[in-house]
Amino acid sequence: MAFNWRSMVQRLDPRTWRVPHWPVISAFLVANRTTGVATSLSLLVGLWGGAVLGRVSAGAPAFDLAALGTIGASRNARSEGAPRAGEAHVQGMAFVRLRAEMNQAEPRACLEFSQALST
Repeated sequence: MAFNWRSMVQRLDPRTWRVPHWPVISAFLVANRTTGVATSLSLLVGLWGGAVLGRVSAGAPAFDLAALGTIGASRNARSEGAPRAGEAHVQGMAFVRLRAEMNQAEPRACLEFSQALST
C-alpha cells in the first residue's frame, strides 16, 4: 500500500486540530502580543549571543556566520604533547591491571605487571 501524503498533510494542518482551549489561548496572545514579541526576540538574541560567545571562546572569528557550525573543524582536537589515553608508564616493578580470561571452562584472573616476572 502506498504512503498517503495527502492524509498526512491534512492531519498535520494546525487549522484542523481540535484544541478546546484555543479561543482562550488566542485571546491571551492577542492581548499580550508585545510581551510575546519581546520574549521571542530576547530568546533569539540570547541564542545568537551564546553561539557567538562559544565561537569566540574557541578562537574563531565572531561574525563569520557562514561557518557557524564548524567550530572545531579547522584545528586539531589537542596538541602534540597532550597526554594520551592508555596504560600509564610505571617506573620499576608494579601491578598494572587485572584481566579476566573467560575462554575456558573455568575462568581465570590474570595479574599483569609492568615488567616480566623472574622465575
